[in-house]
Amino acid sequence: MNKTLSRTLFFLLCLTLSLLAACSNELSGIRGPEATVIFDYADNSSSPEVRLCVFTETSGNVRRLEKFCLKSLKENFVWETKDFIQVQNGNKLYAGYTNFVVPHGFYIPKGEYEINYIEADQKEYSIEVLVNYEEKLYESNAENFQSLCNNLTFNKKIAIYDINQALIYFGDIKNDLTTNEKILKKYKSADSFRKVYCVQDNSFYCLLPVEKI
Repeated sequence: MNKTLSRTLFFLLCLTLSLLAACSNELSGIRGPEATVIFDYADNSSSPEVRLCVFTETSGNVRRLEKFCLKSLKENFVWETKDFIQVQNGNKLYAGYTNFVVPHGFYIPKGEYEINYIEADQKEYSIEVLVNYEEKLYESNAENFQSLCNNLTFNKKIAIYDINQALIYFGDIKNDLTTNEKILKKYKSADSFRKVYCVQDNSFYCLLPVEKI
C-alpha cells in the first residue's frame, strides 16, 4: 500500500471523520488531544513499521495553522511539520499528523508530549498529550502480537480496498464480511483488505498485512 493511502487510513483509524469542508475565521485554541501508536505489519514474519499519530480538536480556521510541533517531555525528540491533515466532524474541527517516527534503533518515547500549533502570524497554542503502548510490540510480528498482549482486549476492524487501493469500507467485521465470498457479495469492486486490531483505549493499533480477495 502506498504511503499516502496508509497515512489516510491511520487518520481514519484515529478519527473516523470526513474531510474538512469549511471553518470560521480565527483559531482560538486547541483541546482534546489524542495520540495513537500505529504498528503496521507488511507481512506475517517481519517486525512492524511503527509511527505515532497525534491530533487535537481546534477552534476556528484550521487553515491559519502554519506549523505543527511535537516534543517528548521525557526524551530529546522534537518534530516539526507543515504537512498536517485537517478534518471536520459536524461542528468540530481537527488537525493532526500521522507519521511521527524516530531514528532506527530507537523506540517512540512513552509519557507526556507537548503539542504546539503555530499560526501564520506566529501566534502559538500548546497542550499536552500522553503516549502509552506496549513496547514489546516492536519485536512482534503479525502472527504473535496478540500473545504478547494477552492481558489486553482488542476491537477487531476491517479496511476494504478496491483495485486502485481506494478505501471502500472501514469498520467492524460484521457477519457479512467474514469471508472473501461475503465481502465480494457486499462490495463487488473489493480487491483486498486489512484487518485492524484496536485496543479499547485507542492508545495503539495493529494493522495486519494486506490480503487479496
